Amino acid sequence: MKLPSIVPTFSLVSLSIGLLIASLTISSGLALADVIDVETLKPKHYSKYKHRSIVTDKEGNRYRIQNSDTSKGLYISMTEKGKQTWKKHGAFYRYRDGKIIELKTYGFGLKEGLNEVYTDKGIVTRRYWFRTNLRNGPAEEFD
Repeated sequence: MKLPSIVPTFSLVSLSIGLLIASLTISSGLALADVIDVETLKPKHYSKYKHRSIVTDKEGNRYRIQNSDTSKGLYISMTEKGKQTWKKHGAFYRYRDGKIIELKTYGFGLKEGLNEVYTDKGIVTRRYWFRTNLRNGPAEEFD
C-alpha cells in the first residue's frame, strides 16, 4: 500500500509568482504592502522612503522616489517608443537650508497645475499655473 505524500506540490505558475514577489521585495527594499497614495503624499511623508526607492500606488503604477536635501517628489514609470522612462509626476518640492522654496506640479513629465515660490519663512511670493508645459492663467506676485 502506497502512503499519500505530505510534500506540497506547486504549479510552475505559483512558483513563478512567489519568485516574482520575492524579487520585487528585495529589489525595491519595500514589501508589496507598501502602497502609496500619490494624491495625499506630502513633504513630511518622504522621510520614511530612501532616495530612488521604487513604490507603487493602488492602481499598480510604479514610482521612483526623489528624496534628497534639495528636492522631493515622484517620478512615474512610463513606456515611450518601446523604452521604459521616468517622468516627474505630482508635486515636486525644492529646498534650501531645509526649507521649501518652490513647489512645481507635473503630470506625466509636463508642468501641469499650480507652481509657487516661497520665502525662507514659507510665505508665497509668486503663484502661477501651467497647462501642458505652458503658463496658463494669471500670475500673481506678493510682497
